[in-house]
Amino acid sequence: MRQRTLYVRTAVSFDHFQTGTGLQFENLEEMMRHLLRDFTQIRDRSCSHAGKTVEVRHATFQDDQVRMYLVAYTPDDNMSVVPHAGNTDIAELEISPPPINTDYLDGDLMLIIRGDNVIICQSAALRATALPILVDRMARNAGWNSQSVAFNLKKKADIDVIETIRREGVHAVNLNSVAHKLSVDDIEKNASQTLLSPLLTELKALIGFEAGSHHAEAENLKISVDFKFDKKNGTVLDQREIRGVAEFIIDSDEELFTIQTLLGNRFSSEDTVLSQTVNLPKQGKTVQYIAAWQSIEEFFNQLERGD
Repeated sequence: MRQRTLYVRTAVSFDHFQTGTGLQFENLEEMMRHLLRDFTQIRDRSCSHAGKTVEVRHATFQDDQVRMYLVAYTPDDNMSVVPHAGNTDIAELEISPPPINTDYLDGDLMLIIRGDNVIICQSAALRATALPILVDRMARNAGWNSQSVAFNLKKKADIDVIETIRREGVHAVNLNSVAHKLSVDDIEKNASQTLLSPLLTELKALIGFEAGSHHAEAENLKISVDFKFDKKNGTVLDQREIRGVAEFIIDSDEELFTIQTLLGNRFSSEDTVLSQTVNLPKQGKTVQYIAAWQSIEEFFNQLERGD
C-alpha cells in the first residue's frame, strides 16, 4: 500500500464559464463533460506544463460526477538505474532509455468533479495547477475564448482548524518560498497573487533571472518571512491584525507556511486545508487510479453527509 492525501478544491470561474461561442456552462463539471465528450482521443486531451506532457488517460461520466486520470511525462527522457554491485567498493549509476513507444512516468493525478467541487489525489510531480492549464488547451482546440472559461482551483479550509486558530489566537506566522526560476516566472503568468509574490518579483531583478533564460535556478535560495505577536505588549488590535494575516494566507495560494497559536499549537499549510490521508494499492511507483477514484468518492460522500 502507498499513502496519498486527498485535497478538496473549489473551481472559481473568472467569467462564469462562457465560451465566447454562445455556450455557457453552469459549473466545471458540465464544461468538462462537454469537452471530454467532444475530444475522445488522448492526443486532443493533452497539454504542456512545466516542461512535461500532461494527458488525460482515462475519463468516465456518472450522473453526478466526472472522473479523470491525468499523467505527466517528459518525452524521450532517460532514467537513472542502480546496477547490482555487492562485490565492489565504487559503482556508478547507469542510464536507461524508455522502451520503444513509451516514456517514463513523472507523476499522475486522479480527480472527481461534482459541480464546482473537486477532490484531487495528486503526486509530487503533477499538482492540481495542471488542470486549469489542460482545460485552457482543450478550450482553444474547441475554438472557445480560453480566457472566458479560465478558472482557479481554490483551497477549501478545514473549519475545525480555522476555529481553533481563531479561538486560541495567533502567536506567529511563518512563510517560506523557494525562489527558483520557475517560481519567479510563474508569478508573471498566474493571475492569482500570493503574499510573497512582490518579494519574489524584486528578487528576480536582484539575482538576474529573466523569463526563458538559461541562468542557474538557484534551487537552494529561499525566502522566509515571520510575523509575530508580542504577547507581553500586544493589544487587541495587534492580535486582530496578525489573525487577519493568518486567515489571508490560509485563503491564498501560499503552499509553505506555519501558524503557531498563543497556546503553542502549530498548524502547517497541509493542516489548514480540508483533506484526508488514505492508503492505496501500489502500481509501480504510483497507485492504482481506480482505487484512488473509489477513495475520492467515499470522501465526497462523507463530506456531503457531514461525517
